[in-house]
Formats: sequence, structure tokens, C-alpha cells
Amino acid sequence: MKCSEILPPFTCYRVFVRLKTGMSGSTLVFAENVAFARDLAFALYGSKNVVSVVVNEESDQTNESTNSIKPPDPAKQHIQSLRDQAKRYRDMAKQEQARQKIQKATQTLAQANRSRNNAR
Repeated sequence: MKCSEILPPFTCYRVFVRLKTGMSGSTLVFAENVAFARDLAFALYGSKNVVSVVVNEESDQTNESTNSIKPPDPAKQHIQSLRDQAKRYRDMAKQEQARQKIQKATQTLAQANRSRNNAR
């Protein structure tokens, strides 16, 4: 039994990705539909590195409509990065406050133990 007898035909999608060097490249992914191709590309390359997913025009398997992911605007990327940074700083501040509370409680406990031992 062949795979094509029990599975639906797969479409070839071209995925454009950002590389660590700052350049971009493309690869081919076979999937049932564009959503699965996008999910597969996200899993392989990371959602921030996938620029677009389109039906490979050289493939004549199916005529699905193309669906592309637009790269984020640099200004929006900057704003998002500032928001992420602010969130990290808020989390760091909360952690520092918790650490200071624990340190103060430890000192109070140690002082109480010393005064109790001195009273004996």
C-alpha cells in the first residue's frame, strides 16, 4: 500500500527565513495546507525567523491560494522590544523585592534565636 493511497496529497510550500547572519534564505516544506506548513516552519526555524510561507509555483500538485506572513515593521519591532525589556525589568524588580524580604526575615529570625538563646 502506498502513502498516497491513504493520505491526502501534500502541497509544496516555499518558506523564506531569516538567517543568523542577517541574510535570508528559502526552503521547501511539504504539508496538507498553508497553516500546517507555517506551523512546521515555526517549529523548525522559530516564529520570529519565518518571513513568509507561499505555495511553490514550480509545484503543480494543487492550486491553493497563497498565504504569506509579512515581516514586522522595524518601528513595531522596536516598540515590542522595549515592551519586552520593560517586562523583564518589572520581573527583575519583583524578584529583588522577594529576595530582600527573605533576607530581612532571615535576619529577624536569626536575631530572635540569638535573643532567645541569651535569655536562657
